[in-house]
Order: sequence, then C-alpha cells, then structure tokens
Amino acid sequence: MGTHAILAVLAVCLSAGAAQADWTSKKEINDFDRSVVAFAVASSDNGNILGVRCDGSRPEAVKIVFVTPERARDDGSGLNILRPKLSLIVDGGDRIDLPAGFDVVDIGLVSRVRVVAEGVASLDAAEKIARAKRRIAVAVEFLGETHYPSVVGVHGSSRHIAGVLKSCGVASPGGGSSQ
Repeated sequence: MGTHAILAVLAVCLSAGAAQADWTSKKEINDFDRSVVAFAVASSDNGNILGVRCDGSRPEAVKIVFVTPERARDDGSGLNILRPKLSLIVDGGDRIDLPAGFDVVDIGLVSRVRVVAEGVASLDAAEKIARAKRRIAVAVEFLGETHYPSVVGVHGSSRHIAGVLKSCGVASPGGGSSQ
C-alpha cells in the first residue's frame, strides 16, 4: 500500500486527538501483480490506533494492528523478546489475547511502535470487532502487565471491516454498527 495513503488515514485518526474517531478504510490494488492491500482503522479515546489489515486475498492474511504512543528508536524487532500479546475485549465480553509482535510504523516525521497479531485467531478477532455494538477495549500485554489500555468506538466498524475481510476472501461478518 502506498505510504501516502496509509499516512493520510493515520493522520485523520490522530487528528481526532483524545476523542474516538469513526472507523475509516482504504483499499489499493497493485497494478503489476494485482495483489490487494486493504485496511480499516479507528482512533482510540487516547489517540492510539486500532486497525484490521489484509495483505493479499486469503483469510490467513488478516492482521490486527495497534499503534501505540511510543516513539520508536529502531525497527522494534528487539522488543519481541517480551513476547507481547494484543488484548481485546469486545462489548464487555471475554478477554481475547492474541500472540503478537512489535514493529515500527512511520507517521509523518515520527516513528511509532506498532503491535501486530496475525493468523486464524486474528481473523476471529476481526470478525468480533466488526460485530461490536458498543465498544472495543484494546491493550498490549507483556512482562505480565497491561500497557496502553484504550477504548475504540464502533461507529462504522461493521461496514469498513467487512470490506477489508471481503478483500481477504472472507464472507461478511455482519451484525456490527454500520452507521
């Protein structure tokens, strides 16, 4: 996906400041190999970013991403020794802990630490996020402690995440807020 498209969507989310932003999405097709990159993102109550991303056209390509407020000083891979988990609670339900890894995303002139979870469990989590009716709590767990707890609204989540999942060849999860 073009860096400019990602930066534009992230800038919209970050400009929401401390308020929760509606979900938004973007899809791009590489003209040369016809591969698809699609993502949906929303800003949390404290400016962190939660997203669902698909790199390709298969269900295994679904990723849940969470951009933290931490500024990155390198590529972030050294942090993976901490064995992070991306934790989600959808509509006050059971806590979902996804094995994850750290990396870095550039947002304008600032590099921030990003947590990425992928695999079958991420697909299940993405479908639950899309069906959310009230709120999505998200945090990162490492060293036995919870870090960066945030709350993301659901306004537009169903429609935008359904589009991402469709790009990955997954049927629409339905049921979430499409407003």
